[in-house]
Amino acid sequence: MLRSLQTLRDRRDQTWQLVLFKRLNAGRTESIHLRVVGFPGGAEFQHPKPLRLAARDRSWTLKDVLSDDSAFPANVGEYDVWEPITQLRSNAPLQLVLPVSPVAAELVVPPFVVKEWRQLVALPPLETELK
Repeated sequence: MLRSLQTLRDRRDQTWQLVLFKRLNAGRTESIHLRVVGFPGGAEFQHPKPLRLAARDRSWTLKDVLSDDSAFPANVGEYDVWEPITQLRSNAPLQLVLPVSPVAAELVVPPFVVKEWRQLVALPPLETELK
């Protein structure tokens, strides 16, 4: 598994941890997910509502991969980002709208984070055998 870990603040100044991770199996990418974690006791994710992601010229509705009876706490959401993250062609900022209650949270993902995400996705599988 390869991952990127960033901490960002939403428009209401709440802190969120964003973990983009790519799972590999037998040298192939199996999945690319974005896990979003808020502070315990704060906003709660409304499972199985999707997350909205917008770039300059496109937007996506991302599938929630956690069910409402998941073992994860209510302050954690996880979304399948394979399609949008592999289609990004620039490091322009992204907008995330998190499906949390009591009010949806909006975050701007800055260019340096988008660049890191694109680099992680582009990384080839690591060689596990010595030559």
